[in-house]
Amino acid sequence: MKRRIELRGLGRTTKLIWYEGTSDRMLEASAKTLLGLPLETRILLRDHDGDTVPVAGCLPPGTYDVVVFDAAPPLPADEPLPVDAIALPDDAPLAAPPTLPLYRAVLGHKRQRTASVSTTIGHFIEVFTVPIAANDVINFVPNHGPFALHSLYSALVPTEYDSPDATSFYKIASSAVVLDRQRAIRYYAIPPSDVVLLPPAGKGPILRAYLTTSRLQALSIESKMRLRSLAEVLKQSPDDLLAAFHRFRRQFTPISKAQYTKFQQSTS
Repeated sequence: MKRRIELRGLGRTTKLIWYEGTSDRMLEASAKTLLGLPLETRILLRDHDGDTVPVAGCLPPGTYDVVVFDAAPPLPADEPLPVDAIALPDDAPLAAPPTLPLYRAVLGHKRQRTASVSTTIGHFIEVFTVPIAANDVINFVPNHGPFALHSLYSALVPTEYDSPDATSFYKIASSAVVLDRQRAIRYYAIPPSDVVLLPPAGKGPILRAYLTTSRLQALSIESKMRLRSLAEVLKQSPDDLLAAFHRFRRQFTPISKAQYTKFQQSTS
């Protein structure tokens, strides 16, 4: 007889299905495989009562939040950290997902890809964007133009790493992460004193939001793992990637249609 639960973590919800009699050890290994976590990662599940329980075949059906334990003590999610403290100490290395690093150095500075580009793009999206709130109609991530997700990817990832064009990027991204879209006009304030209107194109903006500064200062353990993996692949430090993201985000601020209209009226 089949049993199933849903695992919620790392920005997605995944079904774990097994037959009665499957060992708890095999169930836990299967859960880590589905979540893209190394087998040596320590995980527990949090049920709807808020209790932390192990992965086991006797679990009742339901949705469980995945709790990933790091080699270093867990950081409180509500405790802001300075940007230069996001990377964990060198004596507490994080294990990278098994598909990383995606490249290895060969022939001097040239690099040979050893795994799918979709893994890099998936990690990139899950580090620098978050699912958008249901009542948020402002912070959609653009799918074209200078503020688009592909533009951020191009700014952070050197072309030597087989960066795809915009069309290919979004196709790969959609296969790596669930990207809901909605055709909508977006509005942005541009420093020091300008606003722009971004009309919809293609399937429209992505229903995710860029990380804010406060979120960057309190990255989850999963995000830190992915960020460190990306930094290693790209031969950069986590701090350098975060700094590049900050530079990109300082170029624009999402605003509402009312704010855009008010600005237009004040300057006409």
